[in-house]
Amino acid sequence: MLSKAEFTNSLAKRLKDLRKARGISQELLAHEAQLYRTYVNHIETGRYSPSAFVVYKIANALGIKSADILPF
Repeated sequence: MLSKAEFTNSLAKRLKDLRKARGISQELLAHEAQLYRTYVNHIETGRYSPSAFVVYKIANALGIKSADILPF
């Protein structure tokens, strides 16, 4: 089982990789997901662990399923 820090860091890396693979900025992702850019940055750097609803909003903005963001 992963610790909370390991989970948050894995999620951060996965989200950043997915965003970059689609060639979009944090600012555009934040706008599409109706989030603040700084919040997206905090998620991608592992400072914040997002709620399930935020994962859903980000997945929707990326055009993928929420489960595709989870790193396991």
